[in-house]
Amino acid sequence: MSCNHVERFNALLHSNIIKSNLSLPVKSELFATVWAYNNVGMNVSDYSNGFFIDNSPPVVRKPPTLNFDSTSTKRHSGQWDRSVLNIEWEFVDQESPITSHIISLHTHHDGHCPFEHIYIGAEQHFTINLEGEHWLNNGDRYVAEVTACNAAGLCTTNKTEDLLVDSTPPHMGGLQSHIPNTWSNFVDSNNTTLSLVNLTWYGFYDQESTVDKYFIVVSRSYYFDDLSGGIVVVGQNHSSATQNAVIFLQEELIPDDVIIVSIWAENSVGLNSSVSKTTLLTLSKTHSQLLPEGNGMFVIQKHSCDIHSCNKDCTCNVVGKPCVGMNAIRTSCNEIRFNSSREETYTVHGGLVHNKISVTASSACLSGHWYSSDDSNITVLRYEWSLGFYNGIVGEGIFDLKYESPWNDIGLRQQFAYCLPTNKSLIHNEDYTVYARVWYDSSTYTVFTSPPIKIDQTAPFVRRGRYIIEGSSDCTRDLDFINWTDSISACWTNVFSEQQSWIVYYYVGFGTSPNGKQSHV
Repeated sequence: MSCNHVERFNALLHSNIIKSNLSLPVKSELFATVWAYNNVGMNVSDYSNGFFIDNSPPVVRKPPTLNFDSTSTKRHSGQWDRSVLNIEWEFVDQESPITSHIISLHTHHDGHCPFEHIYIGAEQHFTINLEGEHWLNNGDRYVAEVTACNAAGLCTTNKTEDLLVDSTPPHMGGLQSHIPNTWSNFVDSNNTTLSLVNLTWYGFYDQESTVDKYFIVVSRSYYFDDLSGGIVVVGQNHSSATQNAVIFLQEELIPDDVIIVSIWAENSVGLNSSVSKTTLLTLSKTHSQLLPEGNGMFVIQKHSCDIHSCNKDCTCNVVGKPCVGMNAIRTSCNEIRFNSSREETYTVHGGLVHNKISVTASSACLSGHWYSSDDSNITVLRYEWSLGFYNGIVGEGIFDLKYESPWNDIGLRQQFAYCLPTNKSLIHNEDYTVYARVWYDSSTYTVFTSPPIKIDQTAPFVRRGRYIIEGSSDCTRDLDFINWTDSISACWTNVFSEQQSWIVYYYVGFGTSPNGKQSHV
């Protein structure tokens, strides 16, 4: 045995020693050798297992990052799901393997956190599922820290950016009435007379996060966007309690016209408020003597407005309630079944447009989207969405059907997210479905449903009495020693099990210690 780093020395009769002030090499396998001598000078020696020196902690290759694919439409700004955290990271170490990670969570005000530490192996991503009583708090900002430790016990800590949690949509506001909303005509470059409207609104707010933007639609009907030519997006003015926008219309307004303005807000994590719809009447010239020719004011219609659907939708009803009164239409709603030639086929999925899902670890939120599956040109008036138990009645398990309507109007948008209140949660191992109700006119619709969405809040597990076999290529023998160096086999048939959903892939690594990955596939 070569003692080229510490020469042999007499340790007397000690059974252990500590040698300091050394300069041992890194990345070299070292051994400690001990000789035992008797009174006649005869000796015997033995040496330790090989060891390596690692005097540097792991290095961050990819800082811890929160994954918002299924929990926000605004990347890296926050999420609406209070029950799930998805974290990704990558630490590397050239001298010794990374053997463990520690995940911790902190709030911006050092408040209560749902867990102190989570200890895991040499992972690079992790999903944290929280029980209902430990859900993240709305309005709080969280920072997740990941500590990576190598085989030498040296550790490095890095953290995510702040995470804002907001599971509630903005509060709905409406058009301002004591500040006049006005209209005026102009002639465009094609010598066509068109109009613009100057609108002022207030009351949209979000106490957990801020309102990020507004969406405005102007139409002559309750549902379309013919006057505004689509959805107009207006940013939030944080310096004023009231908001204002000038919108150019596709047509000319005249006195005694009736238009409908729809406004809704989106918060910092991508949740949308309910839509505020207001009927505006253009005043005749006799009411606008102080304004130049071709200009006028609007008056908000607050009573006796028209009913626009078999659901008694109107713009002067109590928020969230149908219109009542003598002018309420009596037309019944008519559902078209799938065999109708008028029906346009729609495909419905759980999850957002960019992230279709059939299983989720969340216990708080579900989302959905849909799209037309054929090339028909059937006019669609609007969409509504709902959620519920798979093969159950619409809204069951999500809404209180005694007091709440399970259907939510979304206009012509085809994506939504919904989070349950604190006293409710999604049920582990239960199947849910997304409903999309497509309206072809004011009284005719078709309901489309998604495949089941499984709630799976537990990880796969290792079956008792099962273990990984390595060595034999045919998986018949578990070998402790092999006499070749160019290949290795590993077999794990029936070792892992997943009861709620399914296993989608495996990671495999080979190393000189458990969770070590000096060699990997």
